Amino acid sequence: MIKTALELLVTQLNLHLGDAGSKPVTLGNIAQLENQDSLPTEASIKDKVVLSLVNLEEEKTMKNGPIHKLHNGRKELAERPVHLNMFLLFSANLTHYDLALERLSQILLFFQSHRGFDFHRHNQPEKQLPEAFNIQLDLHTLSFQEINDLWGSLGGKQVPFVMYKARLLRLEAESSGEPAQPITAIDLIHGQRN
Repeated sequence: MIKTALELLVTQLNLHLGDAGSKPVTLGNIAQLENQDSLPTEASIKDKVVLSLVNLEEEKTMKNGPIHKLHNGRKELAERPVHLNMFLLFSANLTHYDLALERLSQILLFFQSHRGFDFHRHNQPEKQLPEAFNIQLDLHTLSFQEINDLWGSLGGKQVPFVMYKARLLRLEAESSGEPAQPITAIDLIHGQRN
């Protein structure tokens, strides 16, 4: 599901930013920046805007809810779905600095006008998006210390970048199929005296 969500974002950005079939945005690990010459050609991140997942966070406020769901007209036990926030780094790894800044501006404008992505608006049959697919993107600003820590942990030199927090990607496993038994009676046992 994570890969599918990120591929959808890359596809939408390439449709918006690309010209004549070019794909200026790619899904990749920006930490490979120093090793890009050893990457296969199809995985190259040279002269591209690279989308990298740098962190995942569980949305704890969404943990409450029923532990059963309705399936084929009957209640079944089901674990609550996991709702994730993804921290997405868009790095403009371009040779020309002015073009890198232009690409970042284009990405900012794109997400300003396209804040959310859901199943109904972005249905791609080949991707098999679930009905519950829905993410919202918010600009995430880092402090100078956080920027230093981020690029230090990625092991590369800083390139122009922007980070977004993609909220509420829902992950849910298939139901176990175990029926949820209804409560039919409550027995209260009080302290008894002989």
